Amino acid sequence: MDLIDRMIRRLQHIEPHLTADRVQRIETALRVEFGGVVTRTRKRSKKTEIEDAVRAKYDGDVARLASELGCHRSTIYRVLSGRLRKVAKE
Repeated sequence: MDLIDRMIRRLQHIEPHLTADRVQRIETALRVEFGGVVTRTRKRSKKTEIEDAVRAKYDGDVARLASELGCHRSTIYRVLSGRLRKVAKE
């Protein structure tokens, strides 16, 4: 079973009303577009998870949020200023 097979199974689980013909056409289109491509899918980094959590939960209380996320207040400020992405890329 390859990645496209797994994606098709997940699609069928999410959208059970799709006909077998439609599923086959989607699979064929994916194989035409991505056939032969070797990729590596990385897990989300801890920094990305923290960034997402900060943006979702920030309510003005940096100390509380840092305590809740288990990181330093300066990390919260870096995320809010956009500097964490720049540091992560370097």
